Amino acid sequence: MKGAVFMKIIFKILAAPFVVILTLVVAFMQFLFHISGWVFGLVSGLLGMIGVITLFTGTIFNGIALLVIAFLASPYGIPMLAVHLTVGLQSINYALRDFITG
Repeated sequence: MKGAVFMKIIFKILAAPFVVILTLVVAFMQFLFHISGWVFGLVSGLLGMIGVITLFTGTIFNGIALLVIAFLASPYGIPMLAVHLTVGLQSINYALRDFITG
């Protein structure tokens, strides 16, 4: 019984640096999302307008391609994948915190 308690304390001590690192990484990623959200919003808006103009004045294929790229740059495209990654890291961080405090 003493060995199990001792091992649990050792694992809690080993998990503590990972909690600190994950907390810093998640905070930095959230900061980047706030900055990049504005930039990606501008880029996707401009690409969307250019895509619609190209759709009606140029070739249809190029217009559709620009609209797809605008969607990928929008907050519902590639940045949403990064948000899901951050949420996953944050849930791992919370699980480690619960392990340490529990």
